[in-house]
This record gives sequence, structure tokens and C-alpha cells, in this order.
Amino acid sequence: MHQSTHTLVIIGEHANSYHPDRDKIGERNWQWWEIVKSAEENKGFIAVKIKPDNAVPTPLYDKGAGWAYSFRVDSILKAIDNA
Repeated sequence: MHQSTHTLVIIGEHANSYHPDRDKIGERNWQWWEIVKSAEENKGFIAVKIKPDNAVPTPLYDKGAGWAYSFRVDSILKAIDNA
């Protein structure tokens, strides 16, 4: 993770769900933890929604992510180019 320039966030239907060990994780779930840690390291973000109506993880807001609103190769490649 430390050597990467960007973090790829795959957004499924449970992206904002509470993990049973959230107190140990220090965030709502592992995906939130990854986003927070990546932001602390000033990484860019590529966000891919598996389904267009999946809710965005709250910590991803205002991070300037490149977005793919479908789980299709062309959409993901465009998001990478825009990240």
C-alpha cells in the first residue's frame, strides 16, 4: 500500500455497513479504514461502483476520485485515466 500512488475502491452494496470489529478497526469497516489511510498518505483514488445505486463510502467524498459508475472495463479504464 505504501508504494502505490492510487487506491482502487470497489463500491458494493455493503460499503457503508458496520463491521462487527469496528472498534478494533478504528473505522466503520475495512474499506473505510483503507480510504482514510490512503488519504493520510495523499494517494489518489479510483472509485468503481459495481451497481450505479450503491452508496458511496462516506470517507471517499471530496477526494477527487476518478469514477466508474459501472463495473465494465471501458468505464474502469476511463476512471483510471481521470484519477
